[in-house]
Amino acid sequence: MNTYNDLSGMYSLSKTLRFELKPIGKTLENIERKGLIAQDEQRNEEYKKVKDIIDRFHKSYIKWCLAKLKLK
Repeated sequence: MNTYNDLSGMYSLSKTLRFELKPIGKTLENIERKGLIAQDEQRNEEYKKVKDIIDRFHKSYIKWCLAKLKLK
């Protein structure tokens, strides 16, 4: 039977650090006054729509290119 020492160091381990930025002082007030959060949310929704359009275009373009491909 394997012991802990036999199993340690056999596989690599990667860790991700996550940090949160919190506005200090008048920063939150400025963010709210300028509507930056709402702008980001709108941009996110628009990105989803545009990404779908671009993905469909790329798929179509790749199919078109492959259809013209002739191997010898």
